[in-house]
Amino acid sequence: AGGALSTDGRNVVLVWSDGLVTLWALPQLASPSGQIYNRYEKMFEIVDEDEEGRPSPITCVAISPNVNRVVTGMKGGTMKVFDLSMTDGMSLKHVLQGHSSVVVHIDFNDEGNRISSASLDHTMKVWDVERGGAFISNYEDRAEIRACHFSPDGSFVAVGLDSGRIDLVDISTAMSVMSFGSHSGRVNDVMFDHLGKFLISGSMDGLCKVWAIQDTDSAETFTGHPKTDVTCASYSADGTELATGAGD
Repeated sequence: AGGALSTDGRNVVLVWSDGLVTLWALPQLASPSGQIYNRYEKMFEIVDEDEEGRPSPITCVAISPNVNRVVTGMKGGTMKVFDLSMTDGMSLKHVLQGHSSVVVHIDFNDEGNRISSASLDHTMKVWDVERGGAFISNYEDRAEIRACHFSPDGSFVAVGLDSGRIDLVDISTAMSVMSFGSHSGRVNDVMFDHLGKFLISGSMDGLCKVWAIQDTDSAETFTGHPKTDVTCASYSADGTELATGAGD
């Protein structure tokens, strides 16, 4: 159903719709020829269940920058915050209720104390996972919200909409302060670069676009997936490279 890579690239958490959550370490190894590669080593797994003992229908996941928390999103709109220990595994910390439909995307801020969540209930919400999962902000649009990503300073969240638009939301006011162009299909993913100067977006129209924050009307367009939708897009840690995933 989904996965999330830690900021340092050393761990990945994978989730499935049958409630299975697995954490993997990605140690770097060298081949006899000197080529560097990563090997997957499973650290632990759990099967998360709802209150009636049925497997949780997990749809998305995020891992905190300091790799001490994991948050999962569910089909019914519930989210769960887990404390993460490399020796003791995962333990449930908070259950977050507020969305009324499928949670499709979750993102941590750089400090790891807040999350943003995007849902098909047309809202993006911000939560404080340090203070009992307190609700902070709510942004709503007529279009379904497919993706969300914090700015590096944590003051804004970029949201990708089913309409093809990208909005920049001020967390303090829960208002959009600017909108970026438009894809011809829904925006499946959006992400800031490490300096907060650019946004990258991937869309159902098969395009990946890079937007300058100071120029909302034009973007550099990449067309590597002409026959299918771009489902995910990401910057490298230093912002010099980008990667996309698609149905092809």
